[in-house]
Amino acid sequence: MENPKAKILCVDDDADLLQLNSTILQSAGYEVIEACSGNECLQRIKEIRPDLVLLDVMLPDADGFELCKKIKEDPEMFGTYVILISGMEISSGSQVKGLEIGADGYITRPITAPELIARIQAILRIKITEMALRKSMERYQMLIETMNEGLGIVNENMIVTFINDKLCELTGYAKNEIIGNPLLAFFNLENQEILRNEFNKVRNNICKPFEIKGKKKNGRDFYVIFSPRAIFDSSGEFKGAFAVLTDITRNKEIEEANTKNFIRLKTIMDSVGDGIYGVDRNGKTIFVNPALLRMTGYSEKELIGRNLHYILRHTKSDGSAYEREDCPILMTLLKGETFFNITDEVVWRKDGSRFPVEYTSAPIVEQDRITGAVVVIRDITERMQAEEEIKRLNKDLEHRVVQRTRQLEAVIRELEDEIFERKRTEEKISKYADRLKTLSNRLIEIQEAERKYIARELHEGIGQTLNGLKNVLDMMVNTRPNANEALFDIQNTVKDLLVRVRNMSLDLRPFMLDDMGILPALLWHFDRFQTQTKIRVRFSHEGLNIRFRPEVETAAYRVVQEALMNVARHSCADEVMVFIKADSNNLTINIEDKGIGFDYSAVKALGNSAGLKWMQERISLLGGKLFIESSKGKGTRLTVTLPLTDMF
Repeated sequence: MENPKAKILCVDDDADLLQLNSTILQSAGYEVIEACSGNECLQRIKEIRPDLVLLDVMLPDADGFELCKKIKEDPEMFGTYVILISGMEISSGSQVKGLEIGADGYITRPITAPELIARIQAILRIKITEMALRKSMERYQMLIETMNEGLGIVNENMIVTFINDKLCELTGYAKNEIIGNPLLAFFNLENQEILRNEFNKVRNNICKPFEIKGKKKNGRDFYVIFSPRAIFDSSGEFKGAFAVLTDITRNKEIEEANTKNFIRLKTIMDSVGDGIYGVDRNGKTIFVNPALLRMTGYSEKELIGRNLHYILRHTKSDGSAYEREDCPILMTLLKGETFFNITDEVVWRKDGSRFPVEYTSAPIVEQDRITGAVVVIRDITERMQAEEEIKRLNKDLEHRVVQRTRQLEAVIRELEDEIFERKRTEEKISKYADRLKTLSNRLIEIQEAERKYIARELHEGIGQTLNGLKNVLDMMVNTRPNANEALFDIQNTVKDLLVRVRNMSLDLRPFMLDDMGILPALLWHFDRFQTQTKIRVRFSHEGLNIRFRPEVETAAYRVVQEALMNVARHSCADEVMVFIKADSNNLTINIEDKGIGFDYSAVKALGNSAGLKWMQERISLLGGKLFIESSKGKGTRLTVTLPLTDMF
């Protein structure tokens, strides 16, 4: 199946037919977009650029034929294929009309699903082929129009049938001034004869490049190299030729400019400060510049025609003979090697003195043949003197660096000792911190155990005793109809005392936290809190139907207890939201009210909130985090995160 992910726009005002066509095409793997009117069709085409439009001929707001014509004529919708479909306009005349206005196909209803899919596939194959051909033509056209050489085609009668933009640029003529005219019209009589002879060779498929001169539109000459190729049809009959024209006008101009450049070059050589001379293949001097004459004290007449090796470099700096066979200049003449910045050599003056030099030797190459060499000599006396001074200064600097290094080493040793002592101190502090954390955890454990003990004693000891006393008083009241008022007061006092003992026991530590876990304990606490404070608690949770480690459950319960106590005391809110979530890593507690809020930064800076400090310390001991967001008039949000890793 071709292009199963092609986008197809189905346009039909009949909802049943639209759904039927969409279902068939979607089952075939196409992406289907629907429209039920002409205006919606145009809008969808511009938005999604579908590969194909399946267009109903009869729409409520547009004629399908006119809509198809508009799509085909709109440049913004170029490349959109349209198949007209109708169950009413099924005559051959209607089909011819649709195809003449540009439709790519015409389908009449009724039609089976396989036939519809086959028609769609056929049109999409045509589109894919057309798009590939268009891209190929665009690449071919781009190649022709962007190539650096001119390109032209002539028929068998030497009439120009095609040229590219580069050829127009080369000749100065527009395309319509060249195409349709004889090629010979753009050349003089001498070059017309050359063209005729070369064209006859091309007829016989003898195609070789040749150079020729032509006239531009402005009358100036241009020079090109023709590289022709013959064109034959399938039967072998000659139909013309095409040729690539390489512009060599610039090369010709360069040749003419070389003579002028030689004069300029001589001027430059005469003005530079380095000594320059040239030698022929045999090492004989052919030119020298004034700088070399000033350096050596010789005249030009004394050097031209002679081998300067025996005049300027006959002896090395150590007094030994400098053989010509060892000279790099000879290697340049024999092998064409270029030597740059040759040092450790001297040049001898006419007066017998010498000076150190740095020189370069490069070959002179003409038509791939070494014809000589150019030597550039630079007097480096001052540079060597400067190098000696630098060496002296470097030696002095090295001595100072050694002294400074020793001083720095002493400072570094002192710093290392200080760092060592600081590390020892930090290690001690770390140990003290670990011990303090252990003691804090132990203190909390002892506090919770003590609370648990006291709560149980209140409940099971004093509570049971008071309960027994209450039962005795109840019996006395019930068996003595004439019991006095004092006995009733004692009975009520015992009842009140029993309630207080029970509340104190639950406040210290609810038994269900140990027996049933965090969720039942919180639900009991929320119910009790709402009864006591008339503040509504909106509670939601995730993942609390399992037990956690006792210290986590205790910390979570105490955090919620302390937070709700603060809401009741300070927020003036009538509702508080509590959300607790447990996942594989953390237990997260969010408590939020819409009360009056407070300036958390100021309270934190003063450090006088014992409840917040207690809460922070308990959370930190478990490796958790506490975040509080609050401002005056905007309520308060408290978020606590307790780690649960390896704690389930």
